Amino acid sequence: MSKIQINNQDYEAKTSEGLVLVYFWRGSDPVSRILVSAVEKISKEYGETLKVASVDAEEQPLVASRLGASTFPGYHIMKDGELVERAWGVKYESELRQLIEKHL
Repeated sequence: MSKIQINNQDYEAKTSEGLVLVYFWRGSDPVSRILVSAVEKISKEYGETLKVASVDAEEQPLVASRLGASTFPGYHIMKDGELVERAWGVKYESELRQLIEKHL
């Protein structure tokens, strides 16, 4: 499992290599909090193939606003520093896998 923590200062450096799933959520939103476990499970399944960053937009608002994350939950898939996929709303594990598999 490759979970990473990101903030406004190191966002670009930590998403510049490989495949990264960035999960944007809000701590005050119960649905967002529930989906954190699905994202963590995905992280374990893909191991070192996929880095996963979970960003609480209330704690890291600059990271969220920088990429236009205004609807939560939100998902960005970065490949070698480029945003290659963006999705919003509730996504089940199977839907997350489909998003990721397109970019492996």
